[in-house]
Amino acid sequence: MNKKKILVIGKSGGLSEEINYQIKNQYNLKFLGRKDVDAFKSYKKYYYEIKKFKPDYVINTIAVNGIKYCEDNPKEAYFINGYLPKIIHSYSKTLRFKLIHFSSDTVFEGKQFNKKYSDQSIPKPWIVLGKSKHMSETFLLNKKDVIIIRVSMLFGPRHKKHLIHKLLINLKKNKTIYASRDVYSTPVYTPDLVSFVNEEILMKEKLFTNKIKRNLINFSSNKYISVFNLMKIFAKNLDKEKYLISVKDSFFNKSSMKPRYLGLKSKMKYTTNKNLQSCVSHYLKQ
Repeated sequence: MNKKKILVIGKSGGLSEEINYQIKNQYNLKFLGRKDVDAFKSYKKYYYEIKKFKPDYVINTIAVNGIKYCEDNPKEAYFINGYLPKIIHSYSKTLRFKLIHFSSDTVFEGKQFNKKYSDQSIPKPWIVLGKSKHMSETFLLNKKDVIIIRVSMLFGPRHKKHLIHKLLINLKKNKTIYASRDVYSTPVYTPDLVSFVNEEILMKEKLFTNKIKRNLINFSSNKYISVFNLMKIFAKNLDKEKYLISVKDSFFNKSSMKPRYLGLKSKMKYTTNKNLQSCVSHYLKQ
């Protein structure tokens, strides 16, 4: 039996690396990184790469994510986060593939403590990162053969450039780390996200075949937690709580534009059942 062919746009990010690590033996995978295609300057090359590989699915993981970077480089952010997914989807009409695209909880305002946003909540982004992510959602909403998966803060053993991983490395070196007690989310363990995509979409094609009203879903954990309290779980597991210091986000940048109270919930029940303690234990074993 021939393996399904999956083209992943993005190569070096934590999500694409987790896809490769977890499902490389199940599918015929091809990754396109920045060295293969400059998404900002030579995006038309994607069409020829897709045409040549003939994938059943295209998974778009490429994004411009830094809040400050997006504010400083809005043209790049709006194109890669917002307009490029529309271009990729337009190719599916002739090249006949299904698209899986990832969005972010930054499409919401994030100014109210203890408020989790559902897949039916109305986006109200106010930073370039969130506006550009919402742009792609608007383009792809209710389009055929595309699923948009909106996620909260991702963390995992292959997210080596992520804040959580950087804090963990310093913690393991017995260095004092500072973590925000007033920045909240419903963090998602990346291996759980990839398992969901594999089992519920790639293997069953469930979300493409079900007659759902919207093709946009929230995937989140069931825990609303601050960055500090998430790091506290790591610190307890390592018996290094004395190296963890709680601070306000303004400690790092008094003029930060960061939405501090994000987090998702799903009316369609796409929530990982694993608790954060088990995720952290698995992370540390990796």
